[in-house]
Amino acid sequence: MKKPPYPEYPKIASEEILFRKIKLEELSELLIISFYDGKQAKNETEAAAMLHRIENDCLNGENIHWGLPLRKISG
Repeated sequence: MKKPPYPEYPKIASEEILFRKIKLEELSELLIISFYDGKQAKNETEAAAMLHRIENDCLNGENIHWGLPLRKISG
């Protein structure tokens, strides 16, 4: 079994951008862009299954997927 590449799901952040783990409660907003292995999720149940596979991929050290939430930029 491969070891995960990170001890916890990594987050990359600056003042302007944030890469972080996708949350289950965000799936309804992300359904239109939920894909895994080139297949689009048809509903939230399929999207949740895809998210579970994505989390397992990270735990198995295979790859990682990040969400990019919108951030307000001051100035």
